[in-house]
Amino acid sequence: MTKAEHKSMKAAWAALFLCCLGMIATMFLRSCPAILALDLQHTFGVSPTDIALFSSATLLGYGLMQTPSGLITDAIGGRKTLALFLLMASLSTLAFAFAIKFELAVLARLTKGLSITIVPPAMTVISRYFPLEKQTQAMGIFMGSSALGSLLAAEPLARLSIAVGWRYSMALAGLLIMLLSLAIFLVLRDAGSATATAPTQSASGKLKGIGLNMLKVLRTRQFWYFGIWQICTAATFFAFMTMWAGPYLIEGYGLTKIEASRILLVQGACALVLVPLVGVIADRTGSRKGMMIFSSAAGLAGSCGLAFFTGELPAPLIVASLASISSFATGGATCAMSLISRNFPKSMTGTGIGCVNMFWPIAASALGVIMGLTLQFNTERLGAAAGAPSPALSAAYGSIMLIPVVTWSIALVLSVFFIKEHFTVSGE
Repeated sequence: MTKAEHKSMKAAWAALFLCCLGMIATMFLRSCPAILALDLQHTFGVSPTDIALFSSATLLGYGLMQTPSGLITDAIGGRKTLALFLLMASLSTLAFAFAIKFELAVLARLTKGLSITIVPPAMTVISRYFPLEKQTQAMGIFMGSSALGSLLAAEPLARLSIAVGWRYSMALAGLLIMLLSLAIFLVLRDAGSATATAPTQSASGKLKGIGLNMLKVLRTRQFWYFGIWQICTAATFFAFMTMWAGPYLIEGYGLTKIEASRILLVQGACALVLVPLVGVIADRTGSRKGMMIFSSAAGLAGSCGLAFFTGELPAPLIVASLASISSFATGGATCAMSLISRNFPKSMTGTGIGCVNMFWPIAASALGVIMGLTLQFNTERLGAAAGAPSPALSAAYGSIMLIPVVTWSIALVLSVFFIKEHFTVSGE
């Protein structure tokens, strides 16, 4: 490796480190209401149903902003977009920390959802810095770092909120993210981006270019395959792991809160290892499609275990089943994002990734409700008493996992027969 290549790779790993910090921060912000739920309920004097609006508002904003995030990235560059969104996230976190009324706090969470859509700009930055043969493993490390955000939003946040209160905990998080935004703006560069090399355009010309990019993305058949694959994997993973995984373990297996939290903690640690490993293997084998097939099969196997053996699996197999869903939903998505960045023109990378990520957050919110309705129906049908572990209650919880069995099966069919390693973007 020449001195110039060595310097270039050092800059690439520094850029990846900053992007990972951004991912950790945004996942922390997305996950923190779970541990603060009782504090928020007490502070604002609202019901548990009202508290659920915090997560719903964030998820809604996250889904709505995916496509605009990609379009903005292609218009002004990954560095500026990433720094801008993290600045917005820090300001909305501060607003949430000091909100006096419940409605203002929900509005702050909605704004936060709009601002934590950093995957398109971050992926664009990574694709600018890393050569093709290392991009997937770099993206895998980036996506895998999200597990650290979830872990920080668990026991560390709980201890901090006990020590200084939830408001000051959130305020501290907001200030740290503001510093990260500044560091990204000053350190990174839009290396090789279209914005850095394209001739100056008028505002109308830029808008026209954005519109053309959007049309090209929507007319590309592979884009729709990737989008449906994300709905089948990421949406079901998010709907289950953030809403029903805890009750599933506690009532479906009769575990205590501590025992359930330890299982979730261990499966999160597995994701830290497995998600980057998927990217490494994809780059070493040169087959992102192959790893998407493997990820789909692994997610399906984990879903089957949780659906058909609820209440019967030993702890190691529970961890393995949960980890297969969480790790390979994220790892497979890494390969999908890599295929988009490799096949789409550089000027359309952000738009393509943003559009693909637009659907699954909205689908996740719907699937979470569907799982709840399915659980309620089967609990009543089987005569199971909530909170009293029994074979009937285990069967009721197993029924909600039939939904991931179906969706992961569809994902497997898509990855085998429809998704391609190389494809042409419409209009190119």
